[in-house]
Amino acid sequence: MIFLLKKFLSALIIIILVSGAHAYADTDFSIKPYGDFYIYGTDNTDIAQILNITESELQSYCGEKTVYLALNRENTKQIRIYETQNDFTNSVINISDLSNDKITDLLPEIIGIDDVKGEVIDKNGQKFIKTQLRSSDSGGDYIITEYITVAGRKSYVLSFYTDIDADTDYIEKTFETFDSVYFEKREDQSGGILRFVLPVFTVMFGIITLAVGFTIVRDFRKRHTGDITDVSQQSNIEQ
Repeated sequence: MIFLLKKFLSALIIIILVSGAHAYADTDFSIKPYGDFYIYGTDNTDIAQILNITESELQSYCGEKTVYLALNRENTKQIRIYETQNDFTNSVINISDLSNDKITDLLPEIIGIDDVKGEVIDKNGQKFIKTQLRSSDSGGDYIITEYITVAGRKSYVLSFYTDIDADTDYIEKTFETFDSVYFEKREDQSGGILRFVLPVFTVMFGIITLAVGFTIVRDFRKRHTGDITDVSQQSNIEQ
């Protein structure tokens, strides 16, 4: 039973280390689309079929600034994240440090469109500019809903392209999952508790890890010493 517990804890440690490294190696943000979506990077074959292009053309389709793409089977809903860094974002650092009036004054520079109107919203401490435009192309009419912010000296633009006849419920629900290591977090009561609870669990996990490592080494030495003793005793008997 103890041996199985040691094996389980050892495997758990490896899984946590590997998964943690993977989660932060590729992106500095996280998002979970609400509904059934195909995600670029894991469902490239399906996305290429839906868009009627080859997989090798997907990168050009996304463009250099697109760091995330997801779409549904009918291609009536698309989710994109654009990420850029320039002199303006380097000077702002985080838009949440600015007042709402200042953000409104900077809208043309932040969005890049003159006379554009937007709504400043606060998501758990991180400020965003929400805009909504209507456009059309060869595929028909669609609505573009964007949430724009600056954090960690980068500009993040979360864009939703929705067919005019499709429902828009997925937009708010997906936006609620959008997060980044650079976003401001408003501390609440639960957050305050976690600040104390998480370090305790971290210390406990470290103690368990050391204990498992120590017992594994100790048991190995015992078995190794036992083997040597058995061989020595057998030699004495034969003599």
